[in-house]
Amino acid sequence: MNLEPPAPGRQPSARRAERDERTGIVSCRRTWGTSHLLGHRPSAARSGAVVLAFTVVLLVGTSCSKSSDSSPSGQGGSGSTGSSASPGSSGSTGVTTAGDNGVPTFDVFVKNFTYHGMPKTVPANKPLLVSFSNKESFEIQHEFVVLKLTHGQTMHDVIADAKKKGDAAEDDWVHVADSGDPLDTGASTVVVMDLPPGHYLATCWQTGKAGGGSGPPHAAIGMIRPFQAS
Repeated sequence: MNLEPPAPGRQPSARRAERDERTGIVSCRRTWGTSHLLGHRPSAARSGAVVLAFTVVLLVGTSCSKSSDSSPSGQGGSGSTGSSASPGSSGSTGVTTAGDNGVPTFDVFVKNFTYHGMPKTVPANKPLLVSFSNKESFEIQHEFVVLKLTHGQTMHDVIADAKKKGDAAEDDWVHVADSGDPLDTGASTVVVMDLPPGHYLATCWQTGKAGGGSGPPHAAIGMIRPFQAS
């Protein structure tokens, strides 16, 4: 498995590196015209989504190959709920259909430590894709990790936990999808999801800071986005 070393100044914590040696997951990275499977070693809590993610990847990967020479066929309506950098405050309802396979695709990107383009609601119990890009204006790594909220849990519970325990708090929550290896500025990937009805959070647990060095996990400083599947 080919694992590229992290950018200087943005090395994962020793704890995360230790977890990575014990677990693995498969994610789908795709650009229009090509698709392939990329190995990844995430945190221990993410390993619970391996079977589901791999099954859905095979399903969507087959559809991807049928439309390998096609670009997205259309762009849905879009809107903004605000430009504030507060947690979960920015997003649109833009949706595209990937070729002729009918799989809903949501174009999501991060800029200024904020997710943009993630809708408040996605379809439940059907495959969907999140085309995720890192559009920061400086060098830093981000990710798109989806957590499922249960038993009355809220976004504020996750933020408080992240502030208290740092990136170690990631393992306290139920993982259901993952963008794979952290994305450098300018990079993109596709996240495959098939979610039962419920409440979810898109989160980033990277700890890099603008200009170098490390700090709190990005989820603790606003890079967190609530949505639901219904």
